[in-house]
Amino acid sequence: MNRLTPKQRAEIVTLYIENSRSVVLTQRAYRRKYRGQEPPSDNTIRRLVSNFVEHGTVGDRRHAVHQRPRRSNELVDAVRESVAENPYVSYRHRAQYFGVSGTTLRRILKDDLHLFPYKVQLTQRILPTDRPRRLEYGQTVARMVDAEPDFWKQILMTDEAHFTLSGAVNKQNCRIWGTSSITSSSRAPNAERASTKDKR
Repeated sequence: MNRLTPKQRAEIVTLYIENSRSVVLTQRAYRRKYRGQEPPSDNTIRRLVSNFVEHGTVGDRRHAVHQRPRRSNELVDAVRESVAENPYVSYRHRAQYFGVSGTTLRRILKDDLHLFPYKVQLTQRILPTDRPRRLEYGQTVARMVDAEPDFWKQILMTDEAHFTLSGAVNKQNCRIWGTSSITSSSRAPNAERASTKDKR
């Protein structure tokens, strides 16, 4: 339909009405009037007629343009209060809560509120009694190496995994939104203190 001029579109509708509302007769009349040109297809004729009957025009209808939602001051303030109340909520869940896209929420968090997602980093707590024990362990291993030259070949290295029931922090999918690194507590084995690292 885009290749037809407004005048041709109007004439197609006129020919359709004059030829007993027959698509075939309309195509024949169009071929006689515009020799050497292919007549419009069945669907084109029906669309032109339907558009004229329903909307009173033979031009193309303009499709609605979906504008990107604006970041209003009210929305920015609401997000600021939400983050202050609970910085642990993921941006996807927060976007669903406010009914906006993830892209809009990320712009609010980063461009308007200047917040950054920090990743939890688990660190091992060192007690005052640990230093003497470490020194003793190192001295014991040194004596075992002197006594057995193949000592290191006799050590079996394995992976380890911790399974807890106390709600330990999963640092792989936990992000904390804030303006600076913060400290959080975790009851993970040998890592009871958790800090955050900037993931910018």
